[in-house]
Amino acid sequence: RNQNGIVVAQEHQNVYKCTVPIAMTDVADLETCSMLRKIEIGEALELLEPSSEGSERRMFRACKDGAEGWITIAGNQGNVYLKPVTKHYICREASPVHSGLGAECGVLHVLMPGEAFMAFEDPKEVSGGEQ
Repeated sequence: RNQNGIVVAQEHQNVYKCTVPIAMTDVADLETCSMLRKIEIGEALELLEPSSEGSERRMFRACKDGAEGWITIAGNQGNVYLKPVTKHYICREASPVHSGLGAECGVLHVLMPGEAFMAFEDPKEVSGGEQ
């Protein structure tokens, strides 16, 4: 939460990371789909659709640009394209990343809504400084 009590990032259990480049498509059916864009290694994705019986294709939102589409999690030859990750947060509001723990420390980067990041520690409350 920021100093106004607004939630700026939420921890998500449904964040996946791309391990092998793969296509994001407009529909689940591989026979009729069209590629929307390529998902790159390391890219974070938010799972939108719950598990379907026997299906390894799910609906995701790319944290990088908000694109939504269908992606194969694992192929029938054993290739794993996406892996679930822990301790990932998704920004809901623009939020500065400071160089130190205090709010008065310099801003290194501003996370924008939809961006995902990994936390190495639990959140800490700080006071002082402006956003």
